[in-house]
Formats: sequence, C-alpha cells, structure tokens
Amino acid sequence: MTYHRNIFLHVVCEGKSERNYISALNRLLRDDGIALTLHSPAPRNEVEDGGGHYTDVIKRYKEICSNNRNVRPWIWADRDLYVRNERGCMDMYRKKPKGIPDFLFSIQNFEDFLVLHHSTDRVHEWVELCRERNHFAEPMLSKEYMPLLKTQFPEYKKGELPDCLSLLTNAQVENALIHSLDDRIPIKCDFIEHLADFIMRSYPGTGRPWNIIRSF
Repeated sequence: MTYHRNIFLHVVCEGKSERNYISALNRLLRDDGIALTLHSPAPRNEVEDGGGHYTDVIKRYKEICSNNRNVRPWIWADRDLYVRNERGCMDMYRKKPKGIPDFLFSIQNFEDFLVLHHSTDRVHEWVELCRERNHFAEPMLSKEYMPLLKTQFPEYKKGELPDCLSLLTNAQVENALIHSLDDRIPIKCDFIEHLADFIMRSYPGTGRPWNIIRSF
C-alpha cells in the first residue's frame, strides 16, 4: 500500500552514525510505500561532525529553525553525555527554554540502540555485559565499550553502520521497537519509539513493524 501524504521531517542528531541510520530508515520507508522522509543535515564543521553536547545540538536546531520558520526538528542525542553531565549538558538541559523540545535520547548511547536490533538473547547478553560494568548508572566511555561491542558487531566502526544493519529490514526495526518498549530491558531509544508513534498517527493504516507501538 502506498500512502500519498508526503511528510518531510528534520532531525538534529549527533553525527555520521545516526545520519547513516536515518538514510537506511529512509530506504526502508520508501520501499514500504510510506511517504515520510527524514532529513538530518550534516553540520558545517565536518571535523567535529556535530556532537551531542547540549550547546552543539541547540546551535544546529536554531540554525535549521532560522532557515525554515515552520520547521521544528526533533533532537536525537545519546543520554550518556547527560548522565555524566559532560560540559554541563544535564544542567543546561534541565534549564532549557520553553521553545526547545524534549530530546529523544538513546539510553545510554547509539551503540546500545544498535544492539536492540538483534535477537532477544543477543540483547540480554549485551545487557549483562553492561550491568557488570555499571553502564546504566555510570555510562562507559567509548574506549571502554567499543572493544566489548565486538561481541555484537565484530566489524563495527564509529561513524558507520554494522554490515548487518546497512540494509535495514522491517524485522530488525521490529526487534528494536519490541526491545526498547520492554520494561525488563534497560536499553531504550526514544527516537525509534517516537518515530513509530508519529508514523501510526500520520499513516493510520500502517502495519508492522510500526504498529508494534500500539501493543505496549
């Protein structure tokens, strides 16, 4: 089924990894006949590639809004920076002005979100590794979790998608949604849950994987 209501949605996100995921999502949505396009412009400073700190994402948010008065982008960020309060991220977020939307957090980071696309057994393996290192209370730094991530995605490199997710499937997105919505799993992704809810409200006849949101 093809839906003819075309929607163009801006997303402010941390860097190249998230933008690659959004590109994979766009291919999936297009193949499924859902006329929704997600757009996440690259920051002007390609060396830093944006980053998820509060001041960085707010700067990009305001740039997009200034160029498109009717646009209110989503903001997708890793929560680990805010739990650690790096550069005062959490302090500033708690005081954000009224016009700034609530952030859509990956808890704790984008790599945790990627794991949600695996089978339930694989997700629980990762959760146990993280619990052993107190990741959900004191998020690991990249240098700590990247070697561990080889158990899930041996070939993964920052800025790229794992090979198994480069051609994203409905089954993988369904896994991510089910696991993110499961209260027994401490890994969450506000972005994928928010997107599923948005799709179901904008295109009510849409089926799986997006209608999983209505089962929880």
